[in-house]
Amino acid sequence: MSSLGRVRVLLAIVAFGLFVSGVTIWPWEWELERILGLTSEVPVLHAVVEGILADMRDLRSRDSFVLYGLDWLAYAHLVLTALFVMAMKDPVRNILVVRFGLLCCLTVPLLAAICVPLRGLPWWWVFIDSSFAICAVPLWLALRELKRLESAG
Repeated sequence: MSSLGRVRVLLAIVAFGLFVSGVTIWPWEWELERILGLTSEVPVLHAVVEGILADMRDLRSRDSFVLYGLDWLAYAHLVLTALFVMAMKDPVRNILVVRFGLLCCLTVPLLAAICVPLRGLPWWWVFIDSSFAICAVPLWLALRELKRLESAG
């Protein structure tokens, strides 16, 4: 596979991850029920998921307008998906999209470190939120490949 082909595959991986993380917000109740069943052997994690599910149900019953914000979060993921899909057409010319994505990934742990305590979540939740920064790996590999392509002309 050519360098350009590898970059496109890496960008497709990022786009797919953004798409999946965006559309999975809509069936949140079903997903949390499944996760709750899977975590029954890990009491601490089970309690956290159970609390999230109860809070989300309570929020939906009292003030579903707040959940509307999740719809916009999903939409933002889909817009970013489109950005990376469009960058796949000419990745060398759209190297700024890759740099932007990498910057976003690297700032996820910072946001998690600020917001987790603000929301009263357990301290270890920072690591769960920070796991989304794993997207930096394919982006860094793509950027490295794109720099080679740029220098080769």
